[in-house]
Amino acid sequence: MSTSASQRFSAITFEHFIILCAASVPALSLSINSGYSYGFAILVLLALCTYCLSLGRKPALLAALTKEDKYLLLAFCGYFLTYLFAILLDGFHFREMDRPSRFLLAALVLLFLLKYELNYHLFLRGIIIGAIGAGGIAFYQYYVLNIERAEGFQMAISFGNDAILLGLLSFSISAYYFWKNSNRLAWLGIVGGFMGLLASFCSGTRGGWVALVLLFFIGGYYRSLLGFNKRLWIIGGVVIFFMLTLFTFDSGVESRFIAIKNELIKYTAGTHKNASLEDSSAGSRLEMWKSAYYSFLESPLVGVGEYGSVVSKQQQIDQGLVHQEIIHFMHAHNEYLNALSQRGFIGFIALMLVYLVPLRLFAAKMKSDNQTSRLYAICGLLTVTAYMLFGLTQSSFSHNNGVIVYGSLTVFFWAAIRNNERYQSPEAH
Repeated sequence: MSTSASQRFSAITFEHFIILCAASVPALSLSINSGYSYGFAILVLLALCTYCLSLGRKPALLAALTKEDKYLLLAFCGYFLTYLFAILLDGFHFREMDRPSRFLLAALVLLFLLKYELNYHLFLRGIIIGAIGAGGIAFYQYYVLNIERAEGFQMAISFGNDAILLGLLSFSISAYYFWKNSNRLAWLGIVGGFMGLLASFCSGTRGGWVALVLLFFIGGYYRSLLGFNKRLWIIGGVVIFFMLTLFTFDSGVESRFIAIKNELIKYTAGTHKNASLEDSSAGSRLEMWKSAYYSFLESPLVGVGEYGSVVSKQQQIDQGLVHQEIIHFMHAHNEYLNALSQRGFIGFIALMLVYLVPLRLFAAKMKSDNQTSRLYAICGLLTVTAYMLFGLTQSSFSHNNGVIVYGSLTVFFWAAIRNNERYQSPEAH
C-alpha cells in the first residue's frame, strides 16, 4: 500500500471512529450504566490531544468558524462561567463544577468535530438503536421483573425523559428515510419511535409526557414529504400503539394521571401541611417551587447558591412557609426556578441562552435547500424544545446525564449541519 493510500485509509478509519463515538452517546445512553458518558469522554480526550499537538501553531479552525458557531460556543461557555461565579459566591464548592463543565467540554468537542468530514448517518442509526434499547430494557424491567417504574440504569425521571426524546428523534429520522425511499431504515425508525414511547410510559415519568405534543410538530412538518399511504400507516400505528398502551397493557399510564389529580386535590385542600409528601410527587414539586420562589426573593441578582438554598429552605420550614420534607431535595425540580433561586437573574439568563441560541440556530437551518440539513435542524430543534419542556418538572442540568445528553446532542446536530453544508451537494425538496 502506497504512503498516500495508507494515510487516506488511516484518515477514513479515524473519522469513522469519531462518528462511532458520537453515535454511542444516544445508542448506549439508556442501555448500559453511564452509557451516555463513554463516547463523549473519548471525544473530549481526542479533542484535547488534538489541541495539545497543535500548540504554538495558529489555530486555523478558529478563523473558519461562522458567526453562528461562535454564538453557540459563547452560549455554552457563558453557562459555565456564570455557574463558576455562583460557586465562588456559594463557598468555593468546586466539586459542583463537574456538571456545568460538561457544557465547556461540549463546546470543545464541537470545535473538534468541525475539523473533519464525517458520516453523520451513522449517528442517526445510533439514535434509533438507543430508542430500541431503551424500550427493550423498560419492557423487561416493567413486565418481567415487575419493577413499579422502569428506570434502566438511572433514576426513572431521567430515563423516561431521554427515552421519549430518542423516540421523537427516531420518528423524525424515519420520515426522512421514507422520503429517501430507504424503507428498511424508515421502518426501523418507526420501531425506535414506538419503543422510545413505550420506555417513557413504563417509567411513569408524567412530566415528560408533555413532550408528546412534538409529535404533531413532526407530523405537520413531514406531511408534504410522505405519500398518503405512508401517512395513513404511520397514523394508524400511532393510534393503535396508544390504545394498546392505555387499555391492553398494564402500563400504569391511566393510574399515573389519576394520581396527579388526587395529589393536586389533596394539596389544594391543605392536607399536605399535616401529612407526609412521600407519596405525592405533585405536592412535593409545588412545595419545592414555592421554596425556590422565596429563595429567589432573598437574592434576585445572583441567587442564594446551591448550598445556600439548603439554609434558605430550612429557614422557610422554620417559619412555616413550606413543608419540612422538601429539605431533602437539592434542586427545585424545575430548571427555570432552580436557576433563579440558586443563581439569580444572571444564572437564569445564562440558562435561557443555552436554550434559545441553539433553538434560533436550528430554526434558521430548517429553511435550508438541503433536506438532510433540514433533518439535522429539526432533530436539534426537537432536542432543545424537549429539554425546555422537561425543565418544567425536572432540573435536568442538575444531573450529569442531562447535561451530557443535551450538550452532546446539540453540538452533534449542529456539527452535522455544518458538515453537510461544507461537503455535501444540495438535494431536491
